[in-house]
Amino acid sequence: MKQWRETAEVFARVADSIGKGESCTVALLHQIKGSSYRRPGAKLFIAGDGGLAGNVSGGCLELDLRERAAAVMTSGSTVEAIHYDTGTDEDTIWGLGLGCEGEVDILLRVFRPDDRKQVDDILQQMQKQKPFRIVWNLADGAIEMDAGSGEIEDESVYLDALQPPPALVLLGGGIDAEPLIAAADTAGFDVTVIDHREANLRFQNLPDHVRTHHLRWTDPFTFPGETTCVVVKNHALEADRQWALRAVQADIDYLGLLGPKKRCRTILQELPENVRGRAYGPIGLDVGAEGAEQIAVCIIAEILAVLAGRSGGHLRDRAQPIHA
Repeated sequence: MKQWRETAEVFARVADSIGKGESCTVALLHQIKGSSYRRPGAKLFIAGDGGLAGNVSGGCLELDLRERAAAVMTSGSTVEAIHYDTGTDEDTIWGLGLGCEGEVDILLRVFRPDDRKQVDDILQQMQKQKPFRIVWNLADGAIEMDAGSGEIEDESVYLDALQPPPALVLLGGGIDAEPLIAAADTAGFDVTVIDHREANLRFQNLPDHVRTHHLRWTDPFTFPGETTCVVVKNHALEADRQWALRAVQADIDYLGLLGPKKRCRTILQELPENVRGRAYGPIGLDVGAEGAEQIAVCIIAEILAVLAGRSGGHLRDRAQPIHA
């Protein structure tokens, strides 16, 4: 889910750079073996002056990639393939053994002003909020868009499959919604806030792409997205009850109810039995959270766990690989 937002930011930076007549580089993580902080598809934008956006590691590779990108842009080349082995002393960065116990393959792809149409096409495609793929040729750096879903049997090609971010609809605004909006937006959700009280939709720091709607539960509204999560938090029993009943009629993937157990149980008992498994109330993972900021963290953590089919337990107790 983070990949879509990151890709949009990276290519927006590319468009800005080449629009000014400046070259820049995108580092694409396209293959990993063993442990890695990021998954294939992660991207890093490297400006001609060394500015960075996005990441392909936990910070251990980015500075080296910046130096390599500068050399590639100066040389006039378009691509450079880089292999890092972060688990051996033989292949270390600046003489430091990183100890991440993984191998990663990264493509450095230089973008110049004559790449403008390709970059604009990718950004326009992303505005449609529909799944698509960027086909990266690892040999020469050529890129093209593809709407298919089949595999391509060619090791010189990386299929960068992009899925629009899941929608998170907050049914209820107010002061305590701001940390939740910020946490959800940072995590990569496409956030919408709905409240029948206009004063509850006046936020101090609202990201530009977060939508707000002044609506009651009786007003027309279509829940967005192919993957949709809903948090009900009006702090008003009747509003929460009516919105919860309406939400489960849509094809949503998660329903969370904010409030004490007794209140949540009252609402849950009114939901159709076949959808109660998608409802979580009280909402959030049990981490002893207190205050709006901590509660926002435990709510987003629970939603991520549900979407990933995880229990939300400790990673130290997980027998399988972290990203399996």
